[in-house]
Amino acid sequence: MNNQQLELQRGESPRGGFILHDQKKTVHDPRTGLYWLRNANYWAKPMMWHDAVNRVNRMNLDEFEGSTGWRLPTRDELIAISIYAISAQSDNPKKTPFEFFLELGFDNVMPEWYWTSTPETGAPNSDPASFKYCVNMKEPDRESFDVTNKFYVWPVSASLLAARVKLVVA
Repeated sequence: MNNQQLELQRGESPRGGFILHDQKKTVHDPRTGLYWLRNANYWAKPMMWHDAVNRVNRMNLDEFEGSTGWRLPTRDELIAISIYAISAQSDNPKKTPFEFFLELGFDNVMPEWYWTSTPETGAPNSDPASFKYCVNMKEPDRESFDVTNKFYVWPVSASLLAARVKLVVA
Protein backbone atom coordinates (compact mmCIF):
# COMPACT_ATOMS: atom_id res chain seq x y z
CA MET A 1 0.00 0.00 0.00
CA ASN A 2 1.47 3.38 -0.95
CA ASN A 3 1.41 6.61 1.08
CA GLN A 4 -1.47 8.11 -0.92
CA GLN A 5 -3.64 5.04 -0.26
CA LEU A 6 -2.78 5.28 3.44
CA GLU A 7 -3.69 8.96 3.48
CA LEU A 8 -6.94 8.19 1.69
CA GLN A 9 -7.74 5.54 4.31
CA ARG A 10 -7.16 8.09 7.05
CA GLY A 11 -9.71 10.38 5.44
CA GLU A 12 -7.07 12.75 4.09
CA SER A 13 -5.91 13.31 0.58
CA PRO A 14 -2.69 14.92 -0.48
CA ARG A 15 -4.48 16.27 -3.53
CA GLY A 16 -7.31 18.19 -1.97
CA GLY A 17 -9.57 15.53 -1.98
CA PHE A 18 -11.27 12.36 -1.58
CA ILE A 19 -12.60 10.84 1.66
CA LEU A 20 -13.44 7.16 2.06
CA HIS A 21 -16.85 6.30 3.48
CA ASP A 22 -18.83 3.31 4.68
CA GLN A 23 -16.35 0.48 4.81
CA LYS A 24 -14.42 1.78 1.81
CA LYS A 25 -17.18 1.20 -0.77
CA THR A 26 -17.68 4.88 -1.52
CA VAL A 27 -15.41 7.87 -1.85
CA HIS A 28 -16.61 11.39 -1.14
CA ASP A 29 -15.42 14.33 -3.21
CA PRO A 30 -15.93 17.36 -0.95
CA ARG A 31 -15.18 19.73 -3.84
CA THR A 32 -18.41 18.66 -5.56
CA GLY A 33 -20.29 16.97 -2.72
CA LEU A 34 -20.57 13.78 -4.78
CA TYR A 35 -20.04 10.19 -3.62
CA TRP A 36 -18.37 7.88 -6.13
CA LEU A 37 -18.11 4.13 -5.91
CA ARG A 38 -14.58 3.25 -4.94
CA ASN A 39 -14.81 0.41 -7.48
CA ALA A 40 -15.04 2.14 -10.86
CA ASN A 41 -15.91 -1.16 -12.54
CA TYR A 42 -18.39 -2.54 -10.00
CA TRP A 43 -20.08 -4.93 -12.46
CA ALA A 44 -16.75 -6.10 -13.92
CA LYS A 45 -17.74 -5.56 -17.53
CA PRO A 46 -18.77 -2.92 -20.04
CA MET A 47 -22.47 -2.71 -20.88
CA MET A 48 -25.00 -0.91 -23.07
CA TRP A 49 -26.37 2.37 -21.72
CA HIS A 50 -29.87 1.02 -20.91
CA ASP A 51 -28.33 -1.91 -19.01
CA ALA A 52 -26.18 0.56 -17.08
CA VAL A 53 -29.25 2.61 -16.12
CA ASN A 54 -31.07 -0.56 -15.03
CA ARG A 55 -28.13 -1.66 -12.85
CA VAL A 56 -27.92 1.78 -11.22
CA ASN A 57 -31.69 1.77 -10.63
CA ARG A 58 -31.29 -1.61 -8.92
CA MET A 59 -28.68 -0.05 -6.61
CA ASN A 60 -31.36 2.46 -5.58
CA LEU A 61 -33.96 -0.25 -4.95
CA ASP A 62 -31.40 -2.06 -2.79
CA GLU A 63 -30.45 1.21 -1.04
CA PHE A 64 -26.82 0.44 -1.83
CA GLU A 65 -24.59 2.08 0.78
CA GLY A 66 -27.70 3.68 2.26
CA SER A 67 -28.52 5.75 -0.81
CA THR A 68 -31.47 5.84 -3.17
CA GLY A 69 -29.84 8.59 -5.22
CA TRP A 70 -27.40 6.58 -7.35
CA ARG A 71 -27.24 7.65 -10.97
CA LEU A 72 -24.92 7.87 -13.94
CA PRO A 73 -22.75 10.97 -13.66
CA THR A 74 -23.28 13.85 -16.04
CA ARG A 75 -20.72 14.51 -18.74
CA ASP A 76 -19.52 17.59 -16.85
CA GLU A 77 -19.10 15.67 -13.55
CA LEU A 78 -17.04 12.91 -15.14
CA ILE A 79 -14.96 15.35 -17.20
CA ALA A 80 -14.37 17.47 -14.07
CA ILE A 81 -12.84 14.62 -12.06
CA SER A 82 -10.87 13.52 -15.12
CA ILE A 83 -9.40 17.01 -15.55
CA TYR A 84 -8.86 17.29 -11.79
CA ALA A 85 -6.84 14.06 -11.91
CA ILE A 86 -4.41 15.74 -14.28
CA SER A 87 -4.37 19.26 -12.81
CA ALA A 88 -3.80 18.02 -9.22
CA GLN A 89 -0.52 16.36 -10.15
CA SER A 90 2.87 17.93 -9.82
CA ASP A 91 4.46 14.92 -11.52
CA ASN A 92 5.93 15.38 -14.95
CA PRO A 93 5.00 13.59 -17.07
CA LYS A 94 1.55 13.50 -15.57
CA LYS A 95 -0.31 10.26 -15.04
CA THR A 96 -3.50 9.59 -16.99
CA PRO A 97 -6.75 9.95 -15.00
CA PHE A 98 -7.15 6.19 -14.57
CA GLU A 99 -3.54 5.88 -13.30
CA PHE A 100 -4.07 8.79 -10.90
CA PHE A 101 -7.25 7.30 -9.43
CA LEU A 102 -5.73 3.83 -9.11
CA GLU A 103 -2.72 5.28 -7.30
CA LEU A 104 -5.01 7.29 -5.04
CA GLY A 105 -6.79 4.11 -3.92
CA PHE A 106 -9.77 3.73 -6.23
CA ASP A 107 -10.29 0.21 -7.59
CA ASN A 108 -10.67 -1.04 -11.16
CA VAL A 109 -10.59 2.31 -12.96
CA MET A 110 -10.38 1.30 -16.61
CA PRO A 111 -8.45 3.24 -19.29
CA GLU A 112 -11.62 3.23 -21.37
CA TRP A 113 -14.90 5.04 -21.99
CA TYR A 114 -17.49 5.48 -19.21
CA TRP A 115 -21.19 6.21 -19.74
CA THR A 116 -22.77 9.48 -18.58
CA SER A 117 -26.40 10.51 -18.32
CA THR A 118 -25.88 13.41 -20.74
CA PRO A 119 -27.66 13.08 -24.10
CA GLU A 120 -26.16 14.26 -27.36
CA THR A 121 -28.31 17.19 -28.46
CA GLY A 122 -26.03 19.15 -30.77
CA ALA A 123 -25.62 16.83 -33.73
CA PRO A 124 -28.04 17.27 -36.61
CA ASN A 125 -30.66 14.52 -36.82
CA SER A 126 -29.50 12.92 -33.57
CA ASP A 127 -32.07 11.48 -31.21
CA PRO A 128 -31.11 12.36 -27.59
CA ALA A 129 -32.49 8.99 -26.49
CA SER A 130 -30.14 7.18 -28.88
CA PHE A 131 -26.83 8.97 -28.24
CA LYS A 132 -25.22 9.62 -24.85
CA TYR A 133 -21.89 11.14 -23.96
CA CYS A 134 -19.02 9.07 -22.61
CA VAL A 135 -15.80 10.20 -20.96
CA ASN A 136 -12.49 8.45 -21.46
CA MET A 137 -10.44 7.81 -18.32
CA LYS A 138 -7.25 7.39 -20.31
CA GLU A 139 -7.37 11.07 -21.19
CA PRO A 140 -9.94 13.76 -20.37
CA ASP A 141 -11.90 13.32 -23.55
CA ARG A 142 -15.62 13.10 -24.26
CA GLU A 143 -17.61 11.84 -27.19
CA SER A 144 -21.19 10.75 -27.86
CA PHE A 145 -22.00 7.18 -28.78
CA ASP A 146 -25.03 5.14 -29.71
CA VAL A 147 -26.56 3.63 -26.56
CA THR A 148 -26.11 0.11 -27.94
CA ASN A 149 -22.32 0.37 -27.55
CA LYS A 150 -20.82 -1.23 -24.46
CA PHE A 151 -18.84 0.94 -22.04
CA TYR A 152 -18.03 1.02 -18.34
CA VAL A 153 -20.22 2.42 -15.56
CA TRP A 154 -19.09 4.49 -12.56
CA PRO A 155 -22.18 5.43 -10.50
CA VAL A 156 -22.36 8.58 -8.40
CA SER A 157 -24.69 9.79 -5.65
CA ALA A 158 -25.26 13.25 -4.22
CA SER A 159 -25.89 11.89 -0.73
CA LEU A 160 -25.65 8.90 1.54
CA LEU A 161 -27.87 8.41 4.55
CA ALA A 162 -26.04 9.81 7.56
CA ALA A 163 -26.64 6.67 9.60
CA ARG A 164 -24.68 4.58 7.10
CA VAL A 165 -21.77 6.96 6.53
CA LYS A 166 -18.65 6.66 8.61
CA LEU A 167 -15.34 8.32 8.11
CA VAL A 168 -12.40 5.95 8.17
CA VAL A 169 -9.76 7.34 10.53
CA ALA A 170 -6.71 5.29 11.41
